[in-house]
Amino acid sequence: MSDLKKNKLRSGYSTGTCVTIAAKAAALQLFDDFIGSPIGVQIPTGEYVEFDVYNLFRDGDVASASVTKDGGDDPDDTHGLEIGCRVRLIEKVGVTFRRGVGIGLVTLPGLSLEVGEAAINPTPREEITKMLYKLAFKYDYLGGFEVEPFVPDGEEVAKKTFNPRVGIIGGISIIGTTGVVKPYSSEAFVASIEQGLNLLKVNGVEHVVLNSGGRSEKFVRLKYPNLDTYSFIQYGNFIGETLKIIREKGFLRVSLCLMLGKAVKLAEGHLDTHSHKVRFSPEWLADIAFQSGYAEEVCNQIRNVKLAGQVPGIIPMNSTEAFYQNIIELCYSKCENILKDIDLEVILVSKDGDLIEKKI
Repeated sequence: MSDLKKNKLRSGYSTGTCVTIAAKAAALQLFDDFIGSPIGVQIPTGEYVEFDVYNLFRDGDVASASVTKDGGDDPDDTHGLEIGCRVRLIEKVGVTFRRGVGIGLVTLPGLSLEVGEAAINPTPREEITKMLYKLAFKYDYLGGFEVEPFVPDGEEVAKKTFNPRVGIIGGISIIGTTGVVKPYSSEAFVASIEQGLNLLKVNGVEHVVLNSGGRSEKFVRLKYPNLDTYSFIQYGNFIGETLKIIREKGFLRVSLCLMLGKAVKLAEGHLDTHSHKVRFSPEWLADIAFQSGYAEEVCNQIRNVKLAGQVPGIIPMNSTEAFYQNIIELCYSKCENILKDIDLEVILVSKDGDLIEKKI
């Protein structure tokens, strides 16, 4: 086997795919009495996928089944979770969705769902509905369905996700536009960013504070103590995608907060800063130091570092150093190209929480 094939990352499947398969297994119990495993469905990409099902249960017009979430090689908080679905046959024609255990509840406007709805996104709803209609036609069933996804550990796992930040409480979301989770893809993460930005726009917030994660957010909140929690959006590695969404939605002001590692990659021109896609370049950084007027000895020290976090040991991280001012300026220009006329500020955040801003 070649190294390329051996090291290829494995794709996984969305929570939406899992619920669709569990719903199909539950419905087949109601129509056929007996069900074999695995159960397969066609996902939005056109691919046919199969999962083993378990915890099969039927009581009259109600049945349920579960699958185990397979996130592939993506670092997914929901990987390995039991994801199930309860299906009830009802007289009213159509498909009604209910919120089961561990499924989030939408509490704020601005998302793709109404306040008070279960956090089951439109594409999974559509896929489940199409699948159930096909089964109804096959088995000459003229009634409707009540669909209730459930995730026994969903409420606890949701605390690790962005759901609480966008007003989804009590559980995870059932998501997925393609049915597939690509390893280290932007799909799920960028979708959560867009949800957060929708929430801000609907609620009249025009100042967005972007930060890479919990540590930088903790420090930058001190600069903006009067801003609501929802104004702080974590972009992870997807700076470019986040800025494009902000431009499309027409926000007035953006504060971009960067730890040094991501700032260096952005300054070099990389709008997706994930380590799987771009590597830290000490040679490039040494050239920036040289252009900023630092001695050759300092530049050579930078050429030998392995991590951006080692640079402050060579050039103290403060706003008086031309090196950091030039990093900020380069980051600013890369972002300004996307944001156009939106008011932008770029802030470097040190590991100790010091904020370094562009000198006027």
